Amino acid sequence: MNRNQPEFQTLFLTTLTFFFTMALLSAQERLSATIARDLETYVLSFSTEAEANYRLEITADLEEDWVDAGQGLLGSGNMESFTVEALNTRAFYRVRAGSGPVPEGFVIIPVGSFTMGDSFDGEGGSDEAPRRSVFVDEFAMGETEVTNAQMAMVMNWALGEGLIEVNEVMEGDGEEVEIRQMLVNTQGTAQELVDIDDDDIQLSWNGSELVVDEGKENFPCQEVSWYGGAAYANYLGQMEGRPLCYDVGGSWRCDFDQIGYRLPTEAEWEKAARGGVEDLRFPWGDLIDHSFANFSNTGGEDFVNEGTVTGSHPVYSESGEEPFTNPVRDFAANGYGLFGMSGNVEEWCNDWIGDYEGTNNPTGPVSGTERVSRGGNWRGNAWSLRNAVRNSRGPNTTNDRYGFRVVLAR
Repeated sequence: MNRNQPEFQTLFLTTLTFFFTMALLSAQERLSATIARDLETYVLSFSTEAEANYRLEITADLEEDWVDAGQGLLGSGNMESFTVEALNTRAFYRVRAGSGPVPEGFVIIPVGSFTMGDSFDGEGGSDEAPRRSVFVDEFAMGETEVTNAQMAMVMNWALGEGLIEVNEVMEGDGEEVEIRQMLVNTQGTAQELVDIDDDDIQLSWNGSELVVDEGKENFPCQEVSWYGGAAYANYLGQMEGRPLCYDVGGSWRCDFDQIGYRLPTEAEWEKAARGGVEDLRFPWGDLIDHSFANFSNTGGEDFVNEGTVTGSHPVYSESGEEPFTNPVRDFAANGYGLFGMSGNVEEWCNDWIGDYEGTNNPTGPVSGTERVSRGGNWRGNAWSLRNAVRNSRGPNTTNDRYGFRVVLAR
């Protein structure tokens, strides 16, 4: 099977009252498909790959968005089929073949709609409005933020492939000049991916590879730029032979038609954070204390449980050495099995920041100056950890509060 070359096979059938197209989007080299019709229905039969995920989608116009038609199945390795009604208006259908078995460390976020935005009218910022129902296709998401160990493994692989390198640059002038090491991509225009020179990072460069500070293997990797998150997604995909979503070093645009790893859209992130439960302030409920998440209690917020210690998390700040991050599985998972969707490190999303637009798999503005981040962080207050809170920074930003997790299209 060649995961790098998705195939598109289209069958057309025209009647006086019905125009039908089925496009099979697949990671397989070739799919076969047939269409059979009785008086009222069409049966769409197609070959499947064992354990791959297949969804039926519909649109009334090929220039418009595809929407889920409410049918899905898990491939058996044999022929499978969907049945659709013979409509009296023009309609287009396609079967989307997903990414196969869910990788270890990922969980499925199911297809469907959820309510996005401020759950408590007026509590959030104006950019959290309007509150509305948003439809999101099924996808798989990393159970945790990307750890230092995972980052070192993937980036060391990329170093060996010549995809990234460590450059030394001189910064400052006069007597203030210093030599700084930068981890950058070698393709196209170089961008700093990870700030390996920062005192707070838990990775270091030993002259030949990245190594993790002892005992910090399962802590979230921070000091990662948006470019670093996108590059990691591509490199992980290359390691596994999957299609690549990002034009690394070029436009850095995400190709959402590719069944590969990428950063989550803002809508995907919020749906995942809510864990299948509507109208909650946080992934677990409406109140918070340090038993739920790693944050800094500034005091005075009426949704912080009484008796919560003021200031940073008392366990993770005990050493006095920043960053006060925590191992990625230290707190309970939400309803989808995701750990740490609030607090610890803030998570990059794919979207440029902008007004909310679209309700069917929205991907945000086509351009901008800042990328969205979600979830709050160990230095943030309780308010900033709410499900609906939106933040943003320039894509080259790195600091000890920014990390990420990746998703895999299905």
